Amino acid sequence: MHKTLITLAIAGLTFAAPSSAQTIEMSSPSDSVVALAFLSSACPAPAGGVANEGEVVNSMIQGDGSIGSFQIPAGEAFMLTSVDFVSTGVPTGKRAGFVLRTVDSGIVIAEGYSINTGEYGPVSGTTLLSPPMRVTSSLCLDRTTSIDPYAARTWIRGFFVKDK
Repeated sequence: MHKTLITLAIAGLTFAAPSSAQTIEMSSPSDSVVALAFLSSACPAPAGGVANEGEVVNSMIQGDGSIGSFQIPAGEAFMLTSVDFVSTGVPTGKRAGFVLRTVDSGIVIAEGYSINTGEYGPVSGTTLLSPPMRVTSSLCLDRTTSIDPYAARTWIRGFFVKDK
């Protein structure tokens, strides 16, 4: 009898756990968003903070390949899943990468970099966020490279969900 009660209690905990855990995923691949800073303005200084040299993430690649405006709609959250970056013409021993932060508070959401250990040339990398990072404010992208920032590209991947 005692063994049966313990077994039932453990079974109850096992079955209760999945219902309380919440996984947020894309409904379909077409919900995927690729955001970027494209011909963007400089990020303003956060309240009480110092201005940085980043660019506002203001654009997204549409399903047809065209560029559209990127904004997080009121009542929704952008679930950030990964950031890909590439820089061309990076000297040996130098690094290239990114820092992604919120515009309003300057809080770092994601960052990543790679060091060129080979000949002068391209450097790339990917930063995965699992589980996805929930973002509800505008984003600022800093490219951390010692070379021409226009030779760097960064793709911010995620999807939109209703915000709680």
